[in-house]
Amino acid sequence: MDKELEGYQAKLKEVDLNKTRLEREIDSLPADAKYRERKLHDMTLRLDSLYDVIVELEEKIEDARLRRDAIKQQAITIENIYKIMVNFDCVYNIINDEEKRNVVTALIKEIEIYRNDESEFSGVQGWRGSYGAFVGQREYR
Repeated sequence: MDKELEGYQAKLKEVDLNKTRLEREIDSLPADAKYRERKLHDMTLRLDSLYDVIVELEEKIEDARLRRDAIKQQAITIENIYKIMVNFDCVYNIINDEEKRNVVTALIKEIEIYRNDESEFSGVQGWRGSYGAFVGQREYR
C-alpha cells in the first residue's frame, strides 16, 4: 500500500515538473515567433492534459491514503478486540445483563442439545458460533 502511494506521489512530482517546464515555455515564447498562436494553442492543450493527469493522480493518492488509513484503523480495532478477549472475564463481569445477552447472542448462533427422549435433557452436543462450530471439544470452521 505504501509503495503504491509512493509511486503515485513520484509520478505526480514528475508531471508537476513537466507542467512547470511547459508553463515556462509558454511564458517565454517570443512575440515574433513563427506560428506563435498555433504553438500557444498546442502548448495550452498539452497543459490541459497535464492538469487532467494531475487531478487523476491526486484522486489516486487520496484513495490510497484512505485505504491505508482504513487498514490501520481495522488493525487497531483487531488489537482492541484481542485485548478485550484476553480480559473477557473482567469485561463480562462489569457489563449489565442486557449487554451480556447481546454479547452471547453475537458470539453464539446455535446450540445443539442431546436428548434421550422428549422430557429428559442429556447435555450439550455442540454449538455454532459466529466464527466456527464446536462439537464436543473440536472446532470446525
